[in-house]
Amino acid sequence: MKKLVHFPDNCMDFFRDAVERKQDGPLKSRLKSLEASINLEYDNYEAEFRTKTIEKLKPNAFFDLYKDDLLSLYSYQSYIIRQLRTRLSGLQAATIRNTCQNCTLIPIQSMDHILPKELYPEFCINPLNLFPSCQTCNAHKSKSLTKGGKRLFLNLFLDELPEEQYLFADVRHGKDGIDFKFHLKFSKNIDKSLATLIASHYALLHLPERMRLSSGSYFAEFRNTLAAARKRLTNREVVQMVVEKTADDKFCYGTNYWKSVLEEALVNDAIFLSQLK
Repeated sequence: MKKLVHFPDNCMDFFRDAVERKQDGPLKSRLKSLEASINLEYDNYEAEFRTKTIEKLKPNAFFDLYKDDLLSLYSYQSYIIRQLRTRLSGLQAATIRNTCQNCTLIPIQSMDHILPKELYPEFCINPLNLFPSCQTCNAHKSKSLTKGGKRLFLNLFLDELPEEQYLFADVRHGKDGIDFKFHLKFSKNIDKSLATLIASHYALLHLPERMRLSSGSYFAEFRNTLAAARKRLTNREVVQMVVEKTADDKFCYGTNYWKSVLEEALVNDAIFLSQLK
């Protein structure tokens, strides 16, 4: 996972552009009549965004009266949202721009509404409230946001992730073959509240199990690569090759990139190394 660059332009201009593209005259008029109210809400959102406290925003009952009109502005396949997707993609490093950073497992297929659009229709097309996501993560998040006043999920427009490793993989050998278990372990150097948030994010998005399931096919590919390298290199040289590769990958994809964590676990496993012949 890596922090993403957020939308840098004027969010109200984006809203106005979306309204202007509406072909339904009465609908466009109703949406234009909301502009002053939406502008105030966008200002409130931006203020909380700057202080990383958008969870403090409460749903505004006023917009329930116009919920259908506001939600009509959002469609992932619409030109305005595709344009936003392209704009956000261009702001990110090439290595991560097409992969959901909520999980790092699946390509981007949707936009996650950080504040759920059903509860906050006023923010349904606010670019600061739209995070590129896969459909699986989006479905797992649903309308969940906080519990006991505490956030349940990372906001990777805002949250700074530790540079220290906290994701680990255990290699398990059994009669049915090899398997893996991903788990989190935080050192005392990582802030406790951030560790709690990361743990909640991983648990509610079912990331350890999803990473385990993704490991099967990737393991076969990784093993074949190392087996080919082993024909010309010693085990020690193969391990060094992987160490150098994972260092590069962690720089590109994040310190706790699941593939790098898996690779490191494998080259530190004596049984796996003994089979590279």
